[in-house]
Amino acid sequence: MIRKHIFKDKAENSSVRWRLHEPTRLEAFSDAVFAFALTLVVISLEVPHQFEELLMLMKGFFGFAFCFLFLMLIWHDQYTYFRRFGLQDTRTTFYNMVLLFMVIYLVYPLKFLFFYLSSGFSGQNMNSETVLRFQNQGEVCQLMIIYGIGYLTIYILMTLMYAHALKRKNDISLSPLEVYNTRTYMYTFMGRIGVVLLSIAIAIYGLNKEGLYAFLSGISYSGIGLVMWGVNAKRSKKIKTLFSQTEIDEVMNEVVIVREEKN
Repeated sequence: MIRKHIFKDKAENSSVRWRLHEPTRLEAFSDAVFAFALTLVVISLEVPHQFEELLMLMKGFFGFAFCFLFLMLIWHDQYTYFRRFGLQDTRTTFYNMVLLFMVIYLVYPLKFLFFYLSSGFSGQNMNSETVLRFQNQGEVCQLMIIYGIGYLTIYILMTLMYAHALKRKNDISLSPLEVYNTRTYMYTFMGRIGVVLLSIAIAIYGLNKEGLYAFLSGISYSGIGLVMWGVNAKRSKKIKTLFSQTEIDEVMNEVVIVREEKN
């Protein structure tokens, strides 16, 4: 299984220890949903009958690659949550189920957006007829709003999941350093939320404007990288002043969960 054999690098273990446990039905179900989402991205109802049709499908490869990367980033955030905290209680299950629902919600807007970015405003259907993906620039802004709502909801849920882990810090034996790092992970999620809210606001303002606002709505997502870099850089500096080397070395060790979960 992917979750059981995935490589656990030291960069992850040095922030919050892995709470080791056998993959649960909740995690297995989550993997199945992500696999289904990837299937929806790439699925074709039938094998192309002509080479021209095959080439048409192959043009969507870069769009598929973008979608694959995006879904894997969400999967990785969800995967590391369960490895770090090992929570399987009712609230965690609820948040995770809503997150999985939003992943499925995002599949077609995500696929449409990245296929548009990789091949432009016009495309061809299986009858080789040229079709326009958008009738006007306002529709591009509408797509950015739909995409932004899905992305926003996912990272609100991730923030809530990490906040819940902090509430259970005594149950899962989080050290002071792990508590600090968990809070900073929440800051990165909240930073993403802020960037997405900015993108949605630009898209709403641009509904009846020129196409520049759709472009600005999309390019604003580059701010996520700046937010994550800023939070991680500040965290690295403060850890050295707030915690001893012994506390830092402690989180290099994994933790085996042997307790019974509470709701």
